[in-house]
Amino acid sequence: MVETVAVGMMEQLLAEYVKRITEKALAGKKLSDWEIGILMMDQLRSSLETRISSMEKRIEKIESDVDYLKKSLDSLRDNVINVLVAELKRRTEKE
Repeated sequence: MVETVAVGMMEQLLAEYVKRITEKALAGKKLSDWEIGILMMDQLRSSLETRISSMEKRIEKIESDVDYLKKSLDSLRDNVINVLVAELKRRTEKE
């Protein structure tokens, strides 16, 4: 709980700082190396969030596909067992 609040506060703080740096740059003022670094890190963070989100969606799709395959294999196994049992019964009845 405390972690979530702290992370949320840090995100807000950084967003405000990035906003101020952007406003400074738009006003034509020179940015310090530190400010340029912050802007670059914010862009990297944004890019990584997008990539992670995309990867999470792909993983969910793969998990869904794996579940479907498991169900299909279980069904196939059951069908094979039923056919084998029926064939064994048929053969034992003939004898």
